[in-house]
Amino acid sequence: MTIKQWINLPKKPIFKDSDIDSVDRCGALTVEVEVDKADIAISYKAKISPVGSDNVTYNAAELLRNSKFKMDKGILGIVDEKTIKIEGIKLPPAGGNKYKIEVQDAAGNVVSTSVEVETIRKLYYQKISMQTGSNTVPSYSLSSLESDSLQHHIEIVSKGSEAKIPYLKTVMMQDSGHNLTPFGASVSNAFNIDNELKKMGVAVVYSDYLADKGNDTFTGIIALIVKKELLLVIKPIPGQVHLDV
Repeated sequence: MTIKQWINLPKKPIFKDSDIDSVDRCGALTVEVEVDKADIAISYKAKISPVGSDNVTYNAAELLRNSKFKMDKGILGIVDEKTIKIEGIKLPPAGGNKYKIEVQDAAGNVVSTSVEVETIRKLYYQKISMQTGSNTVPSYSLSSLESDSLQHHIEIVSKGSEAKIPYLKTVMMQDSGHNLTPFGASVSNAFNIDNELKKMGVAVVYSDYLADKGNDTFTGIIALIVKKELLLVIKPIPGQVHLDV
């Protein structure tokens, strides 16, 4: 049996959808495995092994830098004489990794049927177009972005109805006359998907022109799509705007 685990999502009902039928498929993993006979007098432990040779691994420096890159094999408990439950398995955050989960006894013997897990991640976005009278910047499909992201084991999903903000011919990021602050306020007011989704999401704003000569001050996450060719993500780094082209 192979299951998908959406490792970046918290266990909250808002994330249930056609892919995720239970909050158990989010975040830390809980599995029940069958054994020939569970004996409370025997010590058991989880055995988690990579499936194949393509799993992404983290080196020592990365593991030291971020403890969330480490695997936590969880806690075992006996449900009944045929079932052992492993709770709180935290798999590394890399998407597309596959693992086999088994139970070993104190002698190192595998005493269970195995469960295979594939890790995947999910992010959300809401479209925001511009319109003031006859001046408009309409939205368009991001299906190519969605399909490309799946190749990296990230599902990107549109949420909420399309919102609108006042038309700006050019989003000025720097120098005199810049309009980043009112632009950001307009986007914040229009970005109205659930707050839990916002933590895993981005506002996608369609614009005609963008002018920038360096860093400016902004907080939040906005993706700017300019002339259907340029995708710019403003990252939430305090005191700075970083543009990724």
